[in-house]
Amino acid sequence: MEIDVTTAARFHIGELVLSGFSKCLMILLWGPSLWGLIMFDLFVNLASQFHHSNLGIVFKIQDLMEKIIVTPRMHRCHHALHPDCFNTNFSTILSVWDRLFKTYHRVGEGAEMAKVGLPRPRGPETMRLSPFLRGPFAEW
Repeated sequence: MEIDVTTAARFHIGELVLSGFSKCLMILLWGPSLWGLIMFDLFVNLASQFHHSNLGIVFKIQDLMEKIIVTPRMHRCHHALHPDCFNTNFSTILSVWDRLFKTYHRVGEGAEMAKVGLPRPRGPETMRLSPFLRGPFAEW
């Protein structure tokens, strides 16, 4: 229900497994150097922490930054419950990917950003292991 820098560290176990598998496959097929792999993971993690942060960056500055990188406002839209934000702003580091694949949505300061998270609030019953693992596949 809130986004802050710790949001960048919370992933579903299924996403971690799929991501790990795809990285291993890429290493086998492409063969990046160890240094290249370390730099990639460093940039991805730093970018994720930045765009999940709740820094008070002025929107005019974020408008300029979004021409190149993903900003907190841009990524917050990805988590927003407003219909205009659904399936938008998937990029992690460079915002050009969302523009290229037509998933970029520029959002202002309005109601689009008011609510984030899941459409149905979480409660103690959803924090057990089984509901947690089924969460991404549940129909809300």
